[in-house]
Amino acid sequence: IVNAVTGLPTTNPNPVIAGNVTPKHTVGISTSLRYKAFTLNMTADYRTGFKIYNSIGQFMSFTGSSLYSAATNRQRFVFPNSVIETSPGVYTPNTNITTNDANYNLFPGLFNNIESPYVSSAAAWKLREVSISYELPKSFLRMTKIIQRATFTVSGRNLLLFRPKTNQWTDPEFSDDTSNAVGTNSLNQAPPTRIVGATLSITL
Repeated sequence: IVNAVTGLPTTNPNPVIAGNVTPKHTVGISTSLRYKAFTLNMTADYRTGFKIYNSIGQFMSFTGSSLYSAATNRQRFVFPNSVIETSPGVYTPNTNITTNDANYNLFPGLFNNIESPYVSSAAAWKLREVSISYELPKSFLRMTKIIQRATFTVSGRNLLLFRPKTNQWTDPEFSDDTSNAVGTNSLNQAPPTRIVGATLSITL
């Protein structure tokens, strides 16, 4: 519901429950495949049925770097799916009343103080870990006369993340701190990263 003069949205003075912050359903997949001297291990999972509050989005709107603040090139616009109260309890679709401002007064101010636009689904598919190992041939190791077994492994963690379009911000497991308080994030953390490593295991 927007103001018939300013075109700006009105806010609900009463807090509402947006959802729970722990997944209702979790599916895990792991596999280990071996072919001759090669071994492939993978672990992935899917979590769904919960929400996350992306406080990082509010900071981005405040600084003018969010998708919300840039979507209309900071020009006045008709608020999507908005209505106007033409008489008490009677609402008409808004088709022509634009916001009186699409810059500082809206996004860093009014819109930024409404938290619901920054609540999104926390569902995600995540490829957590992949490793490929190669065991060196025993015929090669015999020449060393010392090494009985040698395996070279390349591994990666946090490689792929598939999340809904409604979550335009970050990894939903990327919580605000290291405590057990989950379901919110902010700009106080560095972005989540991929980790790639290699290991050489030798048995003498």
